[in-house]
Amino acid sequence: MVKSVLQNLTFIILYLILCYAFGYQKILSSNPNGDHVWRQSDGLSMAYIYYSEENSFLEPKMLNQLSNDGKAVGEFPILYYGVAQLYKVFGQSDSIYRLTCWLIGFLGYFALFKLVSEILNDFKWGIIISLLTFTSPILIYYGISYLPDPLSLSFVFISWYFIYKHSKRKKLVYYILGMLFMTLAALLKITSLLSFIAVFMGLIVQHISSKKAITLNWKMISATVLSILTIVSWVIFSKYYNQLNQTTYFFLGIAPAWNLSNEDFWNTVHYISDWTKEYFYPTGRHLIYLFATLIITPIFKRKINKALYYSYLFSVIGFFSFIALFFQKFKDHDYYMTPLLFIIPLTITLFLFKFNFFVNKSMARKSSTQAIFAILLIASSLYAKGRTEKRFSNKSDWVMEELYSLTNAIESYGINRTDLIILPLDPSLNINLYALKMKGWTKYNVEQSTKKIDLAIAKGAKWMVLPEKEVEQHKYLDKYLTHHTFTKEGVSFYNLQFTPQN
Repeated sequence: MVKSVLQNLTFIILYLILCYAFGYQKILSSNPNGDHVWRQSDGLSMAYIYYSEENSFLEPKMLNQLSNDGKAVGEFPILYYGVAQLYKVFGQSDSIYRLTCWLIGFLGYFALFKLVSEILNDFKWGIIISLLTFTSPILIYYGISYLPDPLSLSFVFISWYFIYKHSKRKKLVYYILGMLFMTLAALLKITSLLSFIAVFMGLIVQHISSKKAITLNWKMISATVLSILTIVSWVIFSKYYNQLNQTTYFFLGIAPAWNLSNEDFWNTVHYISDWTKEYFYPTGRHLIYLFATLIITPIFKRKINKALYYSYLFSVIGFFSFIALFFQKFKDHDYYMTPLLFIIPLTITLFLFKFNFFVNKSMARKSSTQAIFAILLIASSLYAKGRTEKRFSNKSDWVMEELYSLTNAIESYGINRTDLIILPLDPSLNINLYALKMKGWTKYNVEQSTKKIDLAIAKGAKWMVLPEKEVEQHKYLDKYLTHHTFTKEGVSFYNLQFTPQN
């Protein structure tokens, strides 16, 4: 017991050291910014609406009004709803959201540490492989950047742990917990089902080849069916909800490679090649390729059973199938890769498991191998630190940071938090609406159309918000700028209540 506690503490301390090295303590209190701040602000917007309006769980909304009061949905909103409940206890703060993401991430890596430690019967391997996975730059960056993708991966790791525990101890509670976290992972990102489907396919192949009758456990089948029905029900509901509210904002389909022209295909390949720098340390990535080849090729195939072999084979096939099906999205969205990064710890662990007869032949060989991987972990950490420092320090041109200083000042000028606003120069959906914590429309909705602006005013827009330095450059807005209310921090508010409409 004491030994286990010390091992757990060792992992926790090393994990916290890495978090500190990656600058998490500085980022926790920072406003949303940097790469994909657009997508970050969508989630922040939903959480804020849950908090401020107390809308029901199955009525997710964003600050941007879209077609029907901002009602739209992508992934299962458990993260946004849960964060909103924390806001009610601790107060609304982006740090609460970031800490929530960080905690879920930690639990995922801790579960992975425990899982690998048990599979390879050595806690040092658990520490090395779990922390090596954490050194993926995109997992570090998005891990506390409001996106659900890394959290889905964490739930995958937790689910693996409980399913493995069930395979060893046959306790139903472990299987139920495994299905629960698998369901959460899939509800956040349906692509997280990939590894579970692969395991299922591997078990089928094993049973077919062994010609043994499958023993059915109705309690396990019930838990599995309930999980599948929950996932399917959510997919159906999310499509219905978006159709009902006439919004197509959230992408719920596929974007396959074969729909691209030859030029666009190779252009996307170029972007993906650049993104690989964010996926994993180059040397580590090349080792993953090598290990995967050695696992799949029939060399020493007898060292792992058919279920494991075919589960891994189907995982690799699924990995590339996912890339092919969502190929177009990888041009601009590196975070689409995060649910697939389960392949990192899976590959290393299965490689060590398959070739344990070589690695564990002597204590000296085992220690030397662990030392090599420890060096790889250090090198990967240093590489990740450099990559993530650049990303955390990167400021998006879309963010009007001065708006954050106005959130507590606007009410003194007679502006209510519930008033609707128009940000006609903001091309994003929610970035600057979230900065002000106000609902309304942006250039994304109204474009440069006075008709669309007039329609927004007819729907209740009371204020137009513009950077003062931009006013003279957009003459089509002149008729809306006749009632200036105030200018602060270089941002002007104009009253639209008396603006004549054509």
